[in-house]
Amino acid sequence: MDSQLARIFELKSQLLDLGYHAFQVDAMQKEILGDAVPEEVGAEKRRQVIDALEKYAYFAIKARHGGGGDMRRYPGPPRK
Repeated sequence: MDSQLARIFELKSQLLDLGYHAFQVDAMQKEILGDAVPEEVGAEKRRQVIDALEKYAYFAIKARHGGGGDMRRYPGPPRK
């Protein structure tokens, strides 16, 4: 499995652990890919999915910590 696909599946699992429902995580991915799946698209589309899922995960983690606390373990999505 390529590293981008592994990252997508890792993030989807993390989002489920953070309390999102499977249909919500699927909708996040579908927003970018439409009816395609990550295995069917190129690297740029996969990068877009990763960026979006990382932002959702960061938001959920930040919300759990009340927007403060020790966020050093969770530096947030990569800056461009």
